[in-house]
Amino acid sequence: SPHALAAFGTRDLVFTVPFVAFGIGRFIWMANRTADANSPTETMLRDRLFMLTLLLYAGAIVIVIYYRAH
Repeated sequence: SPHALAAFGTRDLVFTVPFVAFGIGRFIWMANRTADANSPTETMLRDRLFMLTLLLYAGAIVIVIYYRAH
């Protein structure tokens, strides 16, 4: 978006979309996996694959904003 381009000086944030899409899909899958889950958020925070995706997303953001834009 023009706002993101003005704020971060790069269009490369689009490369982080796969992490977001996977994370949302994983959350939906975990929330619907069992009907008796107490809290999907607690389940999400204990899921190693989801946490790995979150770390990779954060790393991609840092790379795009701080290394590729400059």
